Amino acid sequence: MVPYRVTRKRMTEITDSIVEAVREKAAEYDLKYGVVVVSYDGGACFESLAMGEKEMHSFTLELGGSQVLPPEATEDEFTCDCLGVAISKINAADKAYMCSERRVLVSEQSSDEDNILGRKNWGGCVIYPLSTGSAMCGKIMVAVSGGTEAQDIDCAWAAYEAITDLSPCQVVNPGRAAYYK
Repeated sequence: MVPYRVTRKRMTEITDSIVEAVREKAAEYDLKYGVVVVSYDGGACFESLAMGEKEMHSFTLELGGSQVLPPEATEDEFTCDCLGVAISKINAADKAYMCSERRVLVSEQSSDEDNILGRKNWGGCVIYPLSTGSAMCGKIMVAVSGGTEAQDIDCAWAAYEAITDLSPCQVVNPGRAAYYK
């Protein structure tokens, strides 16, 4: 039995706080188009998710904005649906996390062997594993797409404080500075 359970209400509070933190960071870069995806990977700590079940929530980087980059492009111009890219980042990071015995926490560190066939592992997804004591009980993944790779990475790391402040479970992610040491 897990001593702390993340309720549906708490998941909503965490999600709202993550989105607010990411949007603030994205505004510093003047990112108007793009998406932030918050993914919950079910484990014993989420009372509303079955073991192994995932739940994803997507939001535009700018309130009322567009997830298509750039939305005003004509047929002849390049456009990118950032939602698909963000989900690819989540999948790549999740696979690398599992293949590395839970050591890799970011999508940009996925190795070629851990790569999803036919996909490039872009930076911009950070995994926030959760535990109660010594038992892993779930994870929250935050992916951002809409800026440069460095901007997306910076925005995904902006979620750290929101998650550590609101999660009743221990966040097994040391934070950006400690992780890259």
